Amino acid sequence: MPQCKYCQQEKKLIKAHILPRNFYTNYKEKGFWGIEYKKIDKIHFQSGVIDKNILCKECDNHILGKYDNEAYRILLNIEETKIKTKWKGLDAYVFDPTEFNYEYIRKFFIAFLWKASISKLPCMDVVDLGPYEKIALDILQNKYENENLFKIIIFKTLNDELKGAHTTRGYKNILGQSRIYSTFFDSYHVSIIVKYKKFPKEFASLEELFIRKDQIVILESNIINKFKMDNLLEFKKFLV
Repeated sequence: MPQCKYCQQEKKLIKAHILPRNFYTNYKEKGFWGIEYKKIDKIHFQSGVIDKNILCKECDNHILGKYDNEAYRILLNIEETKIKTKWKGLDAYVFDPTEFNYEYIRKFFIAFLWKASISKLPCMDVVDLGPYEKIALDILQNKYENENLFKIIIFKTLNDELKGAHTTRGYKNILGQSRIYSTFFDSYHVSIIVKYKKFPKEFASLEELFIRKDQIVILESNIINKFKMDNLLEFKKFLV
């Protein structure tokens, strides 16, 4: 019998979504898409990006599912559930500590990156956490903690630029010494800094957007037009 990658027990494994299906909010119109970068191709998935070889039902639904639910509560339908405000003069959705569970929302993104790293799916092979794969699992299982690992920044895009699409890219040293993975889903662009080191001066302001225990700031931005990074321009050509 196969072994669940989370609990390390031999159990029947289920069809586990790398990114929860609920985040493909426009699937009826555009379907479920991922990018297989070795082929530089856009791949259609019938029911989202699923791996049948990583998780048992108990771990996926009852442990990691708690983190999924917090992400749904905060991110889905944010325009209807949260009043947009100004943050440093910019449009943003700002949450104070009474409005979110820091542990759960942070672990949602760690779990996503961990699943992507352990998965053998071609569209996830860009994610390779190396020794941080075990560290990510230890954090998820409350065996280890380090606040300089897996820091998260969330942007919300305008005009549904990313609706119905999802992909993940990995970058090394794009911001000084920090290793970053970016994922695009629904109307969000999320950067996960695997091991944070102080950003170069020209990017230092981004550090103020880290998810923190006392605040979440989700900046609204036409990010593809404002951030002239090769990864975003490359991704945009698939949104046709």
